[in-house]
Amino acid sequence: FSAPSWRRPGRQWLNNEMRALLVILLQAVGILFHLVSNGHASEFRMFTRLLTDAEGGQMSACVLTVGSNQFIFLPPAHWKIKGDAATQSVTLVAPDQASTIQFRLVSEDKSTNGHVTSDARRQELMGRYAHAKVIGETLCFAAGNEEIALDVARSVSEKLTLFTRATTVNFPGQRIEASMTSAPQKFSSILPVFNNVLVSLRMELQKRKT
Repeated sequence: FSAPSWRRPGRQWLNNEMRALLVILLQAVGILFHLVSNGHASEFRMFTRLLTDAEGGQMSACVLTVGSNQFIFLPPAHWKIKGDAATQSVTLVAPDQASTIQFRLVSEDKSTNGHVTSDARRQELMGRYAHAKVIGETLCFAAGNEEIALDVARSVSEKLTLFTRATTVNFPGQRIEASMTSAPQKFSSILPVFNNVLVSLRMELQKRKT
């Protein structure tokens, strides 16, 4: 005994609807996988927390998280901290607003394991400041490693020139593009502040929630 013919179109319509929904679902999963694999779905967060030193004193640390990576550093006292999730960056502004320190998180090929040749890193830094004049090259220490740093001069206007020290701190699958910018007359006095921030930088794995 076969079902009445008037019910068959309904079944066919239902099957078509299910197929359409399945296609949409598969497309959504594919898009999500593409975003995750390219790092766009990694959530960027910035917050502060108290750390205790060896003598029992407390200090305020800045924490940056992207995906499963967590970066911690000690900001200078009285500097303002501004985070930007869109660019995955944080900017520290001096009390007189004449100097800034910036960290920008960038995904990197995990196969490098955080190791890049000096020449490759030098070219990367020069590419970041292609329109600036290189006035010096030095070494700095960050996250326990020695890194190349470039000093560049940029003309913001006819009457204003800014000096910037730029370096890149390497981690497995991630790098931090670090820079300090100030007026030429303040540049040398802010360098120790920048160096202290770089030395305090470290990476930690986030603890999974259970």
